[in-house]
Amino acid sequence: MEHPTQILFILNVDGDVSESELLPLLTPNRYELLPFRLSDFGAAAVLREGGKRLPVDWNGHADAIERMISVARDKNRELGRPTEFYATGLAPLPLFAHLGCELSAWAAPLVLLNRRKAEQWDVLPLVGSEVEKSGQFFDVMEGLSTGGPAVGTGHVALFVSTIGQPAPQDAIRTALREDGKGLAGVVEIRTSSLRYLDSTNSANASEQLTMFLSQIAGAYPHAAGVAVFIAGPAPLAHIVGRAINPNQFAEILFAYYEAPRYEIVLRRPRPGRRIRPISMEQSDKLVRTSVLEEMKKGIEDIRATVQAEDLPEFMGSEGKSQFLNNLRRVALPSCPEGESFELHVLQGRMILGHGLLEALRDCSLESVRRIAALFFLHEVYHFDQNLQSTNYLNIGRAGVVLEELDFWADAVAVYVLTRRDIRLSQPDDRDAASRCLSANVEGVLNGIEAFDRFEHGNRIDRLAERRLRRYLIWHLELARARTRPETGGEIERMLTERLIVELAPLAGPVDVRSEKIVSRPFPTTELYVVLGKRLFRFPPNAYVDPGVVIESVRSFARETLASTMDHVVGQHGQDFAPWVLKTR
Repeated sequence: MEHPTQILFILNVDGDVSESELLPLLTPNRYELLPFRLSDFGAAAVLREGGKRLPVDWNGHADAIERMISVARDKNRELGRPTEFYATGLAPLPLFAHLGCELSAWAAPLVLLNRRKAEQWDVLPLVGSEVEKSGQFFDVMEGLSTGGPAVGTGHVALFVSTIGQPAPQDAIRTALREDGKGLAGVVEIRTSSLRYLDSTNSANASEQLTMFLSQIAGAYPHAAGVAVFIAGPAPLAHIVGRAINPNQFAEILFAYYEAPRYEIVLRRPRPGRRIRPISMEQSDKLVRTSVLEEMKKGIEDIRATVQAEDLPEFMGSEGKSQFLNNLRRVALPSCPEGESFELHVLQGRMILGHGLLEALRDCSLESVRRIAALFFLHEVYHFDQNLQSTNYLNIGRAGVVLEELDFWADAVAVYVLTRRDIRLSQPDDRDAASRCLSANVEGVLNGIEAFDRFEHGNRIDRLAERRLRRYLIWHLELARARTRPETGGEIERMLTERLIVELAPLAGPVDVRSEKIVSRPFPTTELYVVLGKRLFRFPPNAYVDPGVVIESVRSFARETLASTMDHVVGQHGQDFAPWVLKTR
């Protein structure tokens, strides 16, 4: 009989486990043992301060799990031998659930190894146990017998527990609300009293969960997804993740409990740094070349028609002249080159890469031309700000600095294009100012959104705090633009005053690039606005809900954000839209 290779997955996030401690738990006859530790794939240990876990980079750890699984799967395929799989470790429950999801389709037979607090080890096979076949490990099941298909359209909350307590429904509702989700119903699968998973019942528990979880989609056919809340040991979380069929749910959320609250920390499908790969098929290259041609039209149009009078007065006459010269001295590319964007003003050279063009391929032709004009104005103004190709490397690490530069580059781009558009409109077009301003502010948002959709898909799960602020600033500017400023002076006042919009405080980890990632708001989170050196505060209420605002940014829900920002403007119209109050 051929001895198997043993692949051992160790999630060493909250601490490590030695191989010498684990070897007696494995079947003795093996060809070789291949341990895979999560820390070897970029997962940092969870830090604690005063006994409390500091914010966890959940997506960073999930990425590391996927890298680990990918390497192990390739190695297993390469060996071509019988394989036994084991999983163990010390890590938060959502990570074990994620590991279960990743292994479920291919890693079998799988055995879980768990050390109880009393230092006792349990060996938990997920198949093959004949003990307790006639019994049920979980003896409480609620929420699946709904008297017919439920009509709820939110997420089904799935509570799985071995501790003998009912689901904390208030905490579950709060977690979903903070994540911007509705509740379609609650399904409880649990034990009526404290019960341990061991070698006599683990396979039975796994079979039960697989059977029950397969019924959720039929009981809640209109649900948007399932949110998983687990109370029990790490193997329970792994079994739950393994039992969920991802084809039955549009979205699967995993919650983490830290008394007294739950927080949604992981979701499937997993967000990626790039959802849509860049295809080099000839047909896709042709599409990107057509996008390039539309971008060039937008850039050529603004270069041919912009005049010094369209530029903000703070540039001064010499600055205006230099800016116009810089706009016109850059040669436009004839074809896509590389992946990203480069502008070399002194050399008169610009590169529009395949990645940039791919991000805009789903935009309308008019939108592409407008985004291109705004983008070009923005980037050329960066040269005036002394942000150049020679000193741009790693500027993102200086977050506050780059935010300041980007705000003024965005504002100048919108101002210049709007003044140009108004000048070229019909003299009797009384709505030209408001219409042109709104279109160009929307153009800024369209550009930001296009790049984020390209990187993240239809939801920005890994939302940087400074990215959130940029969205909030321009959604508030759009609400101000909708109040119909009419004169050049009013538009100049709107776009040449520094505006800061921030939700604070926000929970979230700092990633490996030292970037603060937004996780969730606190009950004390407020919306803060600074305009014209004055502060405006908006505590959470029915109109300004921080959780809803964050989720709306993540999911590109513009109508919800428009409603919030209209309320903000309405509360302080004399400050945010003083032109409305003047006598016309």
